[in-house]
This record gives sequence, C-alpha cells and structure tokens, in this order.
Amino acid sequence: MPLIAKRVYLTITTVHSVYSARNAEIYVKFVTDTEESDIIRLRYLGGWHNSPLLRRWEIDPVETSSDKNMEGRQSFTIKLPRKFPVAQTQKIEIHVDHSRFVDGWLIGEVTLRDNGGTELRFNGPSSYGGYHEGPLTCAMKNQGRVKGQIPYFVMGPILGYRGTQGSNYQLCCLVATEDQQDELRPMKYKVKNTKGVEKAKGETAVLTSPIFVSRNYKLWRYDWEVPRHPSEDYVCRYTLPDNRSFLCHIPSFNTYPRILFGSCSGLITQRQIRKERNSNIMWVHMRQEHAENPFHLLILGGDQVYADPVFEKLKEERKRDNDDIDTTGLREEARAKYFELYISRWRQPEQAFVLSRVPSFMMWDDHEIFDGWGSHPEVTPFMKEMYNAARENFIIFQLRGLRKEPTMAMGKNIGRHSVQWIHPPMDGERDPRIDPGPFSYVVTFGEVCFVILDNRSERTINQIMSMQSIQEFVSTLDALRGFKHLFVVVGVPPIFMNLTSVLGIISKSPIRLLRVRIDVAAFLSWPKSAEDDIRDHWSSEKHVSERNAFCKSLLDFCNKTGTRVTVLSGDVHVGTWGRLESNTGLNIDLVTSSAIVNKPAPFIKLVLRRFAECEVFSLPEFGQVTLQLDKVDDDDGTVIACQNFLELAPELVRNTGEYSGRYRAVFVIKPRKILEEGRCGRIIVRRPEKLTRLIGDSTIKNPWSKIVNSQ
Repeated sequence: MPLIAKRVYLTITTVHSVYSARNAEIYVKFVTDTEESDIIRLRYLGGWHNSPLLRRWEIDPVETSSDKNMEGRQSFTIKLPRKFPVAQTQKIEIHVDHSRFVDGWLIGEVTLRDNGGTELRFNGPSSYGGYHEGPLTCAMKNQGRVKGQIPYFVMGPILGYRGTQGSNYQLCCLVATEDQQDELRPMKYKVKNTKGVEKAKGETAVLTSPIFVSRNYKLWRYDWEVPRHPSEDYVCRYTLPDNRSFLCHIPSFNTYPRILFGSCSGLITQRQIRKERNSNIMWVHMRQEHAENPFHLLILGGDQVYADPVFEKLKEERKRDNDDIDTTGLREEARAKYFELYISRWRQPEQAFVLSRVPSFMMWDDHEIFDGWGSHPEVTPFMKEMYNAARENFIIFQLRGLRKEPTMAMGKNIGRHSVQWIHPPMDGERDPRIDPGPFSYVVTFGEVCFVILDNRSERTINQIMSMQSIQEFVSTLDALRGFKHLFVVVGVPPIFMNLTSVLGIISKSPIRLLRVRIDVAAFLSWPKSAEDDIRDHWSSEKHVSERNAFCKSLLDFCNKTGTRVTVLSGDVHVGTWGRLESNTGLNIDLVTSSAIVNKPAPFIKLVLRRFAECEVFSLPEFGQVTLQLDKVDDDDGTVIACQNFLELAPELVRNTGEYSGRYRAVFVIKPRKILEEGRCGRIIVRRPEKLTRLIGDSTIKNPWSKIVNSQ
C-alpha cells in the first residue's frame, strides 16, 4: 500500500543530546526530488520529559534512578495533502525553536509509516553541528550509523576567563563525557574582528587526561588563548569535537568589561523545577540581553546549584536505628552525587546557553554544600564528610580545577589582566581532595578589579573568615593601585535586615504582626533553618565585629586610593541597594542581586518596610558611619521582591568616549506577566522590566530611573 494516506506516523529516536529543550517546538518538512511539503508543527504529548529530545540526564540523578540506555522516542500523527507523494520522500528536514535553545541533539533514526505498515527509514544527521545555520536533514537510510567517532558530552562547554598572557586573552572551557572516553580530539577556534575579517585561528592539544573522574563520567578542560587588539573588539568562535560551535566576545585592551552578576540559580529539588515551568525565565532574558549588547564577564556570587537533596538523601539512607549515621565510604558516594548534581543542573538549556558563551567566574555559598553550612552549632562527622565532598566538586566545577596552576599565586604586584589566588595552595595541597582553601581570588581587567571572597570555607558559628584570611584581604587591598573601580564579591550581603529583631518581635508579641499586615500562616511556614540564617548574616551578634572590620578596610582603601568601591552579594532572594557612608564623605555601594531562579519569601517586602536595617556605629579614623538600605521603588520599598539579575555597564564620557570611572547598574526584573499571545496565536515571552541607577549617585533623593517594561 503506497504512502499516500492523509494521515501518516512519524517516529523520532534520539541517540544522544547534550541539552534538552523544555517546551520547545519541533517542526518537520518532507522533501522529494520534485517538491516539498509545508512546514508541519509536531505536537508531542505528556510534557517535555516525554519528547524525543529527552535523554536520561534530564531525569534528576539525585532523586530518580533511570535506565542508562533509555532513549528519547516519540511518535507523531501528521496530516498531509493526499496528493503529496509521501512514498517518494528522499529526506526529512527537522526545524527547532531556537528561542528555547535546542543544541547538541543527535538523532538516531526517523521512521515514517502508514496504517498499512509500510515504512520509510531515515538516518539522523551524523553530527551535532548545524543547528544555528539551518534545519537538521535526515536522509534515506542506506547504512548503519558509525559509532564511537563522536564524543558523547553530557555537559558543557562552561566557558571561563583566565586572564591574559602578554597580549593574548586566555580562555578555558569545561566539558563532561560519559562511558569510556579515553581522550578528546582538539578544540578548534577562529578569531575575527567585528567586520568579519579573520585575525587568527588554531586548535588546542589533544586531551588525554581528564581533570576529574567520577564513576563512568569524566570532566575535561580545554585551555586556549587568542590575540587581543589594543582598541578593536574581536569575536572568537570555538568548535568542539562534536562540531557544536559557540561564539564569545573578546574585548580590546581599552574596553571596560560589560558584566552580568547573579546568584541563587536554582530551586531546592528537581521536582520544583518541573513544577515551575518558567523557573529559568531570567536565564532566557539574560540570553536576550547578551544577544542585543554582548557581555564580557559573568559573575555568579553563590548558590549556583542547590545540593540540599544530596545531603538529605544520603542522611536518610545512612541513618541507623539508633539515629547514628554510617559514614563508611560516605565521601566517595557524596562526591559522585555532587558531581552528577552539577551536570544535571548545568545541563538546563536556558543556563547552558549563557554559560557556554559568556566567560564566567564564581564563588560558592552554603547551598553548594547544604543549607546553613558553617552556621550550625554542631558539626557532625557526617556533615564534615559532606562538606569535603562538596568542596572537591566546587574546586573542579566552579574553579575549573585551576587551583593546580602555580602561575595563579598572588604576588606583591597585581597585574592589570590576571587571575590570582589570595591564599594560594601549597604544592601538596593542589589535589582537590586535600586542598582546604580558603579559595578567595582576584580578577583584574584593565582598570577594573574584582576581589572574590570565600565566606564559606572557614565559616563557623563564631566567624565568617579566619584572622589570617582577613589579614590577607587587607594585604590584597594594599597591593591594588591605579584601578578606577573595585568590585568586592561576598555571598551574604553586609546589610539586609536584622532577622534577630524580626523573630524576636514575633516570638514575644504575635499580635504585632497586624501592624505590618503579614499573614500569620506565612510566618508559621518559615523554614526551621531560620535560626541558621540569623547566625549566617553579618548582623548576627557574633559577626558584627567582623562586619565593622570589613567596612573599615574598604573605607581605608577608598581613602588612600580614591578608587570607587562596590560590594556585590546575593543569598537573600531579593534585590537591594545599600550604602556605607562615613562622615568624611566616603561612599561605598552595597548591591545585592538575588535570585536568578529561586523566589523571595512571600512576606519579605512587608517585613522589610518595618525592619529594614539602618545602623550607625563608630569606626577608628572615620568616626560615625552609616550602613543602610536605599529605597528602590516609588512605594518606598527597599527590596526588589522577585527574580532578578544585574547588568553592570561602564559609563563613558559623552564627548570623548573615555571611561568615567563609574558603572551604570541595571536590575533586570522578572516581568509581572511572563507570557502573552502574539501573532497567529504564538506564545511569546514578554521583555523584562528594568531599574537603572548610576553607581555612586546615592546622594540625590531618588537616584533610580523609573521602572519600565521595554517591549
């Protein structure tokens, strides 16, 4: 029976995919020797997890066991005009919705059949490449697929900035493979100017040694460097051995970096991620912002992954009848679970797009370990082993395993384009299994400097950083000379609200809740970890002296150098703008951007209207100083109580185009209405709202521009 029926059935089978495409649309077109069909939209049922794009890494390895050989496969019913010669189809074109980032999809076989059982089989493409240049073409099947020639990446690339060597710009990227991949072929790259003129090309060495091995998975790092022009920006396209290619922007020596900053990129469990269909919507907006005006650096300030499920699952599995916890072999098991968690979270397509195209550097916080690490009154052997396993994965994923590099040790003079450790590891500590940290480091980018402080490795109930680390931080500031802007990155903001006062009033007089009109049920649902949060904050009684010393060191630096200083932080799931002012006229901005994915407590805005912190205290040499939150909207609110991230763009002098020494900060805010119906019934994502402020303008009454919704 010839395939001329109006109704035919198409089955797509996935061999492998690096990134899925949640809720992405798939289209097909049938092509014969003489004609082609219209483009037909495929409608797959049962949600994104039943689509042909699925591979087993889309099922959370921490929470769900799955068959390793599981294939993404689904059949679709298609209606075609009766006159279309389906039986003469020579190839099938598959189009994907790039707005949801479909990348790394390797199709095994496509089958076309009718009700009578007649079938046509088509080979999937032999490569991952070509997704952004056009459709995937599946030709009539005439031979089996050659296996083993294409590496099966399960994650990556994760692009990183490594500084400069002479006039060359240094980059690296992480990729992860599964099964027996003993080596990786070279990664190729090409560099062009903005006019498309090629300036350089090359390839890396063959990788024969992964930086980390976990069960059947290996983590690899490519390192390469490209030329950098004194005044002209370049673009670099790098291509992995599986033929996927990615574009990043190389700023000139005279370019001040455009920066993205964010934190808290996740929800506690994968079930929450699936329930919140648009939980990664701010990553989509970040992608759009980068497409319109490219960024050079991405700074992630903590809670890049939420590892609490690993902690809770292993704790429950190993608990004995007497409530003791068996720690035999715990570190090895936890190490593997944390490893798989990173891959699972960083595979999410919305994040993957940005992480593969904007060089990033990161610092961890408590949720990379478990909630409140370091602020618990007692640290059990189980907790310590979990911390050790989490630390190893932090070093290899977030620090790219670069602690092994001796060239990154801090010197007396800090270069203008470098990455250096404040506390470099000893020779015997370069193995991530025994490297205790702390992991603070400095990134310099021309006349802009970033000091990224590790506030988690040494944290105890009595301290945030050790005395040695505080002294090293002060020594680092003394070594910074000639920079126009210093950004200091810390996990928890130096100012937020005094949680001790909030809970104290609630416990003493619940009736006072009525004064701030807060739902009592919301407070009753406050997590049991609230006490850990209180001990975690700089306003905690045990940390106030540290906070004051931190503030004094920054004021000293401003006073001696005249450098503008901004403190960036996350953690609290809201955006805020604070400031530190002295009677001598010094001013430091304290900017908090959180969360990209997570959500604020439903009552947080009302609480902060009553309990927003404002402290006046004395510091030697500066007298009275003020630490307070500024308002960020027309309702006198001091928080952006929704998902957000921060853009930092240098302000240029209008006539000369030179850098003024100041940055313009833009909070990109989740729109009140995420989706709307466009033309032809197509659902489109609304553009984000924005809130703009020039860093250093806290002296005027309302330095914020009006919130706008840019369509």
